[in-house]
Amino acid sequence: MINEYRNRIGTNIDGIIRDMLTELIHISDEEGVDFQDRVDAAVAVTAEEDKEDDRREFEVEFYELHASKVRLRAKNKADAILMAVCGAHGDVVDNSLEYIEIAHEYGRSVNASELALSEDEQKEIQDTLSLEPDGKIEGLRSVEEV
Repeated sequence: MINEYRNRIGTNIDGIIRDMLTELIHISDEEGVDFQDRVDAAVAVTAEEDKEDDRREFEVEFYELHASKVRLRAKNKADAILMAVCGAHGDVVDNSLEYIEIAHEYGRSVNASELALSEDEQKEIQDTLSLEPDGKIEGLRSVEEV
């Protein structure tokens, strides 16, 4: 419903939620329902669900290969390459940044101290990804709880 409304009206999620709440208030008034009581009940249920949810939030960072273009003035192709490689800053070509793939040759070993994974976590990853005990998780740079 929300995505359909978003596409039809062309508003952001804040506007959609406001409009939906406005409609719910009208319906509640028409039906004789205490809207604020229902909001309070929904907040209480959400808090209870959050307590039962044992998941935590993490940020997982990957090494990725990207391609981008810069435009600079040079005498010839070799000069242009050398200027770019040696740090001459040209003008970034608009919309030239392109994702290529995960940087497979980079990554962290499943038992890397930087990851600080428990033995159970290491085993779960090894089993799921069919890795050796010191196997590399391709492209993985870090994981941090936030």
